[in-house]
Amino acid sequence: MRLETPDKTAPSISGTVLDDDAPVLSRIYARALINAAVKHGDERTEAILDDFTAVLDEVVETQPRFAAVLSSPLVSVDQKDRILEQVFGGRIDNVLLSFLRIVSRKGRLDMISEIARQTFDLWDRMKRRQRVFVTSAVALDDDQFNQLRHYLEQLTKSQVVLKPLVDPDLIGGMVIRIGDQVYDISLKYQLERLRSRMIERKTHEIQSRRDHFSN
Repeated sequence: MRLETPDKTAPSISGTVLDDDAPVLSRIYARALINAAVKHGDERTEAILDDFTAVLDEVVETQPRFAAVLSSPLVSVDQKDRILEQVFGGRIDNVLLSFLRIVSRKGRLDMISEIARQTFDLWDRMKRRQRVFVTSAVALDDDQFNQLRHYLEQLTKSQVVLKPLVDPDLIGGMVIRIGDQVYDISLKYQLERLRSRMIERKTHEIQSRRDHFSN
């Protein structure tokens, strides 16, 4: 499947001139992926972005050694191409797989997380909605999911696409990320704050006793 390459609309990226302007380049790649996806309709575009999320969550973020191999200049382009095909072939949409192979050939897989973020932001702006990531200790049931989405829509005054994630280490509560803002209302966070306050109080008491004996 042919995918429009971002380099048709950007200067050569074989050097390092654009390395200091990575967000701009990431937006160019994001636009290329969206342009390729929307040709197949909104429903398939959503599926492609869901696959992109899975690639990040299940591979890039959790398998740093794998990500390092794909980003390494010591691994040839052909080797990376074969790795991508072996790992993702038949598991993600062909449009996304073709896109990842193009990004790999251009030596830009180290930017894949930023490219993904720009892609999600661009698509959400096009659909006039807000993407919200909610991490909880256990999976939300349907009622909790719908109530939380309704609350967030009232809070943000926009249509919300809720992306639930599970992290057992949170113990309880949840972490909500809206754009660059993070609201941590997890039990783990509360316990850490309590522990910090106890340490501060104990340190203050010790210092007070030292001052008392010194006087």
